[in-house]
Amino acid sequence: MRIRYLHLSALLVGLAFGVSAHSQSRAPGWEFRADILYQNQKDVHTNKGSDINLDTGWGGSLGAAYRFNPFAEVHFLLDFISVNYDGRFVSATTPNLAVNVTGGKVDITTPRVTGVFNFMDNPITPFVSASIGWSFTHATDPFSPTTVGCWWDPWWGYICAPVSGAYTNDRFAYDIGAGVRWDISPTWGLRFAYEKHWVDLSGTAGTPNFDQFRIGFQFSY
Repeated sequence: MRIRYLHLSALLVGLAFGVSAHSQSRAPGWEFRADILYQNQKDVHTNKGSDINLDTGWGGSLGAAYRFNPFAEVHFLLDFISVNYDGRFVSATTPNLAVNVTGGKVDITTPRVTGVFNFMDNPITPFVSASIGWSFTHATDPFSPTTVGCWWDPWWGYICAPVSGAYTNDRFAYDIGAGVRWDISPTWGLRFAYEKHWVDLSGTAGTPNFDQFRIGFQFSY
């Protein structure tokens, strides 16, 4: 039993020595990262009566970052996420007429610039972040507008079209976040983060916010 304790003590000392040896500062340099992105369910309401119910969605993110010092970083990211949705579209020409739709899909791509502040010069450190970007949206409306004529679309506002189809748009986006960075070695590391993400849909839908979570792998040099 005593031998087991000695072995355990030696292991703990070795781990402590390894962490201590790796606790050097993050020198200025570049990083490359890849993230898995998850977005919570969200209901988006408009002031014209049309609503969409976004399901949970999965996506990813690729990017590069530059470290100015152990605390300050700037990241250049490209996020992409795909979400299914249902909705209720209200006619803009016929009173009390609305169509319930199912099976819609929206794909969103967002290039953005993110500033990151690390609180500690340690292998494991909490951080906060803030981003600005531009979201490019490609969505399908899964019904024929001929049943409604002109309608209030939650994504694009007032729409008149003879057939259903896909629509694209782009909007300003921004977010704030918090998380933990773990430098497993001087080269490889992990990143865990929660972000509150806003997209300025303008028109009737305003600026809804979304809860996003990400886990990322980073390569530093």
